[in-house]
Amino acid sequence: MALSHKRSDLAIGISDYIYAGILPNPISDAKVIDKTIGHLVFEVITVTDVNQKMMNRFLRDFILRIHYLPDCINFII
Repeated sequence: MALSHKRSDLAIGISDYIYAGILPNPISDAKVIDKTIGHLVFEVITVTDVNQKMMNRFLRDFILRIHYLPDCINFII
């Protein structure tokens, strides 16, 4: 995890749910956010169709980033 970025975003797009079936837009939405915010000098971490364990890992890592860089701008979308 690079600590030089002052702006970061975690974009999560989950489209394949056990009980809700497959949703058409979350992955493409996450990719659009990645491209759009990435142009604004954000480090964008895009996560798509991961299981609960992997999503928790990405969330934990992102929260650690916020902890160690409290003066930076962070978003979870």
